[in-house]
Amino acid sequence: MKTRQPKIAKETLSKERQIAPIFGIPIDSTRKAKVLSEIQNFVKGTNSQPRQPSGQPRLVVTPNPEILLRSLEDIKLAHALRSADLKIPDGIGVLAALKYLSLPTPGRDILIPFVLVFQGLSVGYSVFFNKKWLLGGTEVVPGRAIFKELLDKSAITGWKIFLLGGKPGIAETIAQIFTKGKARILTESGPWLDETGTPIDEKQKQIQKKTIQKINAFKPHLLFVAFGPPKQEKWLSKNLPKLNVRVAMVVGGAFDYLGGLTPLPTVFVEKAGLEWLWRLITQPRRLPRVLNAIVVFPWEVFKWRLKLAKKQITKSEDL
Repeated sequence: MKTRQPKIAKETLSKERQIAPIFGIPIDSTRKAKVLSEIQNFVKGTNSQPRQPSGQPRLVVTPNPEILLRSLEDIKLAHALRSADLKIPDGIGVLAALKYLSLPTPGRDILIPFVLVFQGLSVGYSVFFNKKWLLGGTEVVPGRAIFKELLDKSAITGWKIFLLGGKPGIAETIAQIFTKGKARILTESGPWLDETGTPIDEKQKQIQKKTIQKINAFKPHLLFVAFGPPKQEKWLSKNLPKLNVRVAMVVGGAFDYLGGLTPLPTVFVEKAGLEWLWRLITQPRRLPRVLNAIVVFPWEVFKWRLKLAKKQITKSEDL
């Protein structure tokens, strides 16, 4: 039986950095070293990619299953993710979805649901027992790992770092830990935002104005924003043109990890792709979010691919 390779599997930028969409959001599938190299080039202004409109700062986002699920119903979040220069898959669940979406689709309509279910089970099996096939030369790149690497590198390069958001005092703690060598770090709690990434009242609007002024006066090479999703993505999407920075990156709960509020997963847990289990054990209140990542997200990916596959068959029959 002749099979048809989905179009999405062919959308590649290079052998080192592959780009494929999940729910219409193009996700970069690569390795940590390549991500760090890309961001360093963003900071230096030497990257070959077209610049953002009006020369505005580069934007790096770290979509995980939960964020991608939200983008299905949140148009503004989806736009913020799509407009980013670099979209790092945060977690093995996203890489598993990318692998699943790259598999060949049967050419006969009646076989599609059965084949897609079998392929989904194969990908799920590979998460635990066949990571070499699953990852195919890529690797899980947690946003917090990139965050830490860039903080460490600033001690050598002298990059100016601005930490925005997080729980009270946590940004200051991180600054104390990582201010070494040539590193220069400023912090600010920033405004209180609603779910649209907008200050909740007039007082917070004034705080936002002063925060942006402080950022622009410092002119950081790297701005890390920890308002939590989807606020941080939407806030940056709205305010990026106003910011005098080289690169802005959302970091979610990474402040809590590096500041010592949340225990870091062990190396074994990370390599085994069991970070979701680690979070459930160390933070039981995250149960609904974990279920979204390991149950709801795979189901929505299956439905999305099934819809795409049927459209491909219909289009083929109409030709």
